[in-house]
Amino acid sequence: MKMRTTLLVLFALSLIASVAGSATAKEVPIKGHNKDMVEGKCNGVFWPSGGTSATYGCLNKDGSGIVCGGKTAEQKKTCSTFRAAPKGSYRRQLAVALSRAKR
Repeated sequence: MKMRTTLLVLFALSLIASVAGSATAKEVPIKGHNKDMVEGKCNGVFWPSGGTSATYGCLNKDGSGIVCGGKTAEQKKTCSTFRAAPKGSYRRQLAVALSRAKR
């Protein structure tokens, strides 16, 4: 039951964020975006992959960031970058990060 509710909330947030256009993600090759490089350039919160997460990335203080890796074959070869969200809105960034996470 909790998983279903969580998925519905994530879907709703993703839909709201995409309609609002708070920030657009750009897919880039993972080559050149290894964990050490992402962590070294992070000006905010870095999270490593491992345990239950198949992603690593950074959410910068200005709301911009990068999420690398994921559960699908395509996600494992790419990173999603996003620009700063207006007025501190992190909905789109969180939706991108969670959608790429291993479940």
